[in-house]
Amino acid sequence: MIAYTVQPLQQYHQLKEKGYLEGTQERMWELFHKQYQWMLNQMTQKIPTYHGETYPIWVYQKKPDRNIPHLLPKGTKGVILKLELSDEEALWSCGRAWQKILQNKPILGNRAEWEEFKKTNTLDSIEKTWTRMFDFNWLNSPENDLTHTKQKWIQGVTPRITPSHLIKVERFIAK
Repeated sequence: MIAYTVQPLQQYHQLKEKGYLEGTQERMWELFHKQYQWMLNQMTQKIPTYHGETYPIWVYQKKPDRNIPHLLPKGTKGVILKLELSDEEALWSCGRAWQKILQNKPILGNRAEWEEFKKTNTLDSIEKTWTRMFDFNWLNSPENDLTHTKQKWIQGVTPRITPSHLIKVERFIAK
């Protein structure tokens, strides 16, 4: 599957020098430590070759706009890497649903679920809904009128990128 990732230029140099690129804790926002730990656990369960040793590298099915502020700070030299990843190398999810997770909110589908959730509003009940971010059939179901997650932005995580994944490298300076 074709995927894209936005990385600082020095990460691309590291890929060439070391022969691989892995996610690092330094690039993770401390504010979202719990959510990233949850994602690492999901990667361990769903990516056969991943054993929890690295942080995720975010990839996207559509080529991202290189000037989105949260991807790289203004003035940063960066690259968009076009990749070929197998289904076993990435865990795909809904970008909008991930935003709910970052906000520590549940992923609910309709009013009835919302009313039921309000009765049990606990951290455990919130986290139990989070795996829905991987279920594209559920996310696209017509009865889910609260999700607002129809697949406009599919993202994924992968533990490692190697030169064999590379199709194209596009350099830029973030605006």
